[in-house]
Amino acid sequence: MHRSCAQAIAIALILSLGVALVAEDAAPGIDPVLQPAVHRDEAVAVEAAADEPDQTAGTLVLELAGTFPLRPAPAFFAAGEVSLHAACLRLRQALTAPEKHLVLDLAGGFYPSLAGAEEMAAILRDRDEGRTVACLLDGIDDAALAVAAACDEVCAPEAGLLLVDGIELSVDYYADALAKLGVRFHAITSGEAKTAAEPFTSNAPSPAAIAERTQLAQGLDRVLVEESRRPALDAEGLLAARALAPQTSAIAKRCGLVDELVEPGAWLADLPAPVRYLGDDREQPDLSNF
Repeated sequence: MHRSCAQAIAIALILSLGVALVAEDAAPGIDPVLQPAVHRDEAVAVEAAADEPDQTAGTLVLELAGTFPLRPAPAFFAAGEVSLHAACLRLRQALTAPEKHLVLDLAGGFYPSLAGAEEMAAILRDRDEGRTVACLLDGIDDAALAVAAACDEVCAPEAGLLLVDGIELSVDYYADALAKLGVRFHAITSGEAKTAAEPFTSNAPSPAAIAERTQLAQGLDRVLVEESRRPALDAEGLLAARALAPQTSAIAKRCGLVDELVEPGAWLADLPAPVRYLGDDREQPDLSNF
């Protein structure tokens, strides 16, 4: 009996010592019994993280096309135009994505107003440090250069065409056409003010209208030139490039409107992987079986 009691006491001491050793190895706040499962879950999590691609090293592609009106007209048989608000929202979303490299594909018909281009450029300039932006231009006009000036790299297709020719204001005068339809507007002059708009009462602009619109165009152009400047394109270079409008890709490269000429398909395929498209969740197709 004494021997059995001694054996029981020895077994109890061994068990208590084993529990104490396990408790020392256990993580703080975790039941020692659950410790092996915790280590196993941590190992699985580390292995899964290693298998996932590093998105920060990848590229996000954002396609922007349209005129980006403030209030798009309703469309019944096709997708409506993207509003300026929606475009700016997508641009902000792209600049907060995990990918540190953003590509703006502006080669599909990018024609914002000057005010819209200024707003997009301001968003790009406000991006976090370490985030790079490249853009692909084709068929663009002057306003798009304000957006390009906020990018780190400006590219164009090797067979592209740019339409950079400056600000132009035009007004149609309808007095003769309306008179043929029997419609006449009577204008009563009170200084420079009239009871009817000048295009309805005259066949040509008055000297006051010419001076007013010239001043407006020159003011807009000064803003546009200033917004379009970047290290490779100064004001003199932009004005010289305008004289050659429309500009082929070779002329655009020589004048500094773009930095590089690329083949769009190959250029997009060579972007740092993984490549993700914002908006429609497209991924680059897997062509390994073709």
